[in-house]
Amino acid sequence: MKLITKAIINALAKTPYGKTDGQPREDKKVIARYFGGAACMWYVLEDDSFFTDAEHKDDQHIEENMIVFAACSLGHGFELGSVSIKELSEMKFPIKVRCPNGQVVTIGYSHVERDRFVEPLKKTLGELMKAHNEEWM
Repeated sequence: MKLITKAIINALAKTPYGKTDGQPREDKKVIARYFGGAACMWYVLEDDSFFTDAEHKDDQHIEENMIVFAACSLGHGFELGSVSIKELSEMKFPIKVRCPNGQVVTIGYSHVERDRFVEPLKKTLGELMKAHNEEWM
C-alpha cells in the first residue's frame, strides 16, 4: 500500500510548516494516519519538508524526501515531532508466535500502513484520538 497519495500531497501543500502554529493541538486537522506493529501510530498534521512548487509535482522526489510534522506514539503516549515517510515505509515489525515447546519464532514481518478511512483535512486530531482511545504522554 502506498503511504503517500495525491490527496495527501495536495493536503500537505495546503498546510506548510508552521501554518497551524498557535492552534491547540487537538484542533489541528489530520492529513493522514499511519499505524504499524502492535502500538505505533502517526497522525500527520503539516508538511515539514520545505519543497518548492516544482518538487511538489515530482512524485518520485516526494516519495524519497517527504518529511512531515506529526503526532507520534510508539506505544507510550503521543508527542509531536518530524517524521520521514521513507523511514516509515522501510520499518518492519516482527510477527512472532509461541510454539507448543515454548520457543518463540518470527514467522514474518508487518509494515507501516496508511489508514484508508482517514480523509485528509476532514477530522481533527482530538476527534481521531478520542475515537481510537489514545492519549498524550
